[in-house]
Amino acid sequence: MPKYFTIIVVTLLTLALHAQTRPFTITGNLQGNYTGTISLRYTLNTQEPITLQTRVENKTFQFTGQVPHPVQATLALEGLSTALWLYLDSGNIQVNARTHTFIDTEGRLVNSLQATSIAGSYSETLKSDFFTFWRTLIETDQPDSAKAETLFRHMLALVDAQPASNIGSELLRDADLLTYAQADTIFHHLSKEQQALAGSNGVAKLLQRLAHTDRGTPFKFFMLTDKNGKPMSGEHLPHKYMLIDFWASWCGPCRREHPNLVSLHSKYHPAGFEIVSISLDEERPKWLSAIANDELTWPQLSDLKGMSSPAAQYYALSFIPFNLLLDTHGRIIAKDIKGERLQKLLASLLPE
Repeated sequence: MPKYFTIIVVTLLTLALHAQTRPFTITGNLQGNYTGTISLRYTLNTQEPITLQTRVENKTFQFTGQVPHPVQATLALEGLSTALWLYLDSGNIQVNARTHTFIDTEGRLVNSLQATSIAGSYSETLKSDFFTFWRTLIETDQPDSAKAETLFRHMLALVDAQPASNIGSELLRDADLLTYAQADTIFHHLSKEQQALAGSNGVAKLLQRLAHTDRGTPFKFFMLTDKNGKPMSGEHLPHKYMLIDFWASWCGPCRREHPNLVSLHSKYHPAGFEIVSISLDEERPKWLSAIANDELTWPQLSDLKGMSSPAAQYYALSFIPFNLLLDTHGRIIAKDIKGERLQKLLASLLPE
């Protein structure tokens, strides 16, 4: 049995054996010169947020309480502060963190709280171990369908062990590797309280995105305008394979992928490869400047509505870059594929 899967199974069994009422103690040690108060905030599913507050003394603090199931919480300093996220669970949770103050871009004084280590929370350990397992899985040479099936089985086991925990929702929210059917199955194994939070925690967007991007699903083209102001959707462009690329001028990772796309378009366009870029910019001059600077020669479309664009809303985009590879009939055959993976796929589809 793989190392990380063994750890996950053991942690799940430990969690399942714990009583429903979970008393916790958080003990914290801070580096820095902060001397004010610190707040602990969490929400028990659909209830009103709970806030506990205590004073930092001699660079230490402590909270005690109880929760019916593992729940995400934040620690924050007084005033305008960054938040430190952790999972509340039964036992003694030890938090070590750094504090400092800085001036933000609007000239405001901000108290910063940054964790250096969190120990003692079964759920925090489970989340960390699961993400390690997930990253290891992604790096294997298995087909995406095999990776999705493995991820599905492990995530479903986690949710079945703790259906009311926020952990299941947090993991599901980021599981774009899954098919819609797999994600929907996991969703319906969550508690009713967790399901009710789907609209606010990102799970509903994930389900919508998967429903519209499963392999074999026809891409929905939107009438936008090109860089010259002419209406265009890209639907009728001749192609064997078409990459729909969502990006924006302000998106660093999007811009860093452009040299790869420029190279691939130059190499494979004569063989039937086309790209249609859909920008989620809101300012036309910045959009046009990025097109020129990055030397993008394929169709560039936008309605300059940013993340409120109907295209972004339909595909429930919560991050970019994001892309979809279509076959000659406009059906999705791959998604969110970049860099070397895109190079290898195009080489197999359009051999020289």
